[in-house]
Amino acid sequence: MTELTGARWSAAARCPRQAAYGLLGAFAEALPPRVEGLYERGHDVEDAWFRRLPKPVEVQRQYPVKWGKGWEAHVDGYFPTDGEFVEVKSTVDIDKLPGSYVEANGVKTTSAVLQVAGAAHFDAQGCKARIVAVSPVDYSEHEYPITMNADLRGLADETAAQVVRAAETGEMPDRCCRRPQEALGRFCPYANTCFDGWDEPSPIQLDGTVATLARELRAAEEAMKTVGADEKEAKARRDSLRAEVREHLPGPGDYTVGGVHIRLSGVKGRTSFRLGDAIAAGLLTEEDAAPFTKTGDGHERWDVGTEDE
Repeated sequence: MTELTGARWSAAARCPRQAAYGLLGAFAEALPPRVEGLYERGHDVEDAWFRRLPKPVEVQRQYPVKWGKGWEAHVDGYFPTDGEFVEVKSTVDIDKLPGSYVEANGVKTTSAVLQVAGAAHFDAQGCKARIVAVSPVDYSEHEYPITMNADLRGLADETAAQVVRAAETGEMPDRCCRRPQEALGRFCPYANTCFDGWDEPSPIQLDGTVATLARELRAAEEAMKTVGADEKEAKARRDSLRAEVREHLPGPGDYTVGGVHIRLSGVKGRTSFRLGDAIAAGLLTEEDAAPFTKTGDGHERWDVGTEDE
């Protein structure tokens, strides 16, 4: 029987496979000094935020919550008066939810949201959840209240189930990273173990007849980085060459031709949310939306024409 050494919910929220490796005692590689420094910075920012709370606010630091097979998750702060869990995250961009994106069963969120929402769900006290994003530069902050809905609860249960399954059967959850280099973004020390035996897909070799087009396209791409007044013309040239080269590519992938490497990736269309319409329809109030909206600076608009216009 596999000896359990504990599973970290914070790791599971970033990647269930990462938590499973830690649970099963896989060899943890030393993280680069920069990543270790980010860890330390996060702890420093967290401590500073709690020190700056007005007195006498009652808070329990590193509050324990049971999950999985009796493992303990630790929440940065539990405020018993408000019945609220708080996770403090250090980030240079406080105007967006911190954490790497995670997804399962069609539910997508960030690891930071899953971490605090999962803890609130497993605690079963009906606690509220909140993320505080804090800048390590000037300690400015932005608070994000988390709505505990069925999707987040289901994602937490599915994430926990994957780690439990690994504990009981050795079946590892799917990778969250597409290649080893992405592991550092999830603070993962198991990249070599996770990608053992994995080979980087070789670029598809295109027929030499498109070599001239590929070289012209590379030159056009480089020109786009330096153009000024002729930007529209340069962009039109580049887009025309992209269209010509695209006719020779069977689909997304990595290609080499004539000494040029081309990576073609599919990008989903951007989803827009019409905040004004949602408020008008009664879906939410301006107060509900405030933590997740950012208003730019106002400016003057000039319309200049003749008297007849």
